[in-house]
Amino acid sequence: MRENGYEVDANKVIEHLLKRLSQVELENATLNAALGQLSDSKDSKVGEGE
Repeated sequence: MRENGYEVDANKVIEHLLKRLSQVELENATLNAALGQLSDSKDSKVGEGE
């Protein structure tokens, strides 16, 4: 496929996007785990202070 005078390999583009998607999903899971730990920590502090 040609785009703007450059040869584009659709399979390589899809492969690159899938790799990036995997990286983003891993980052998201890491952030969610960290957020969960913060929430658990905050909940335990509130419970201790009551």
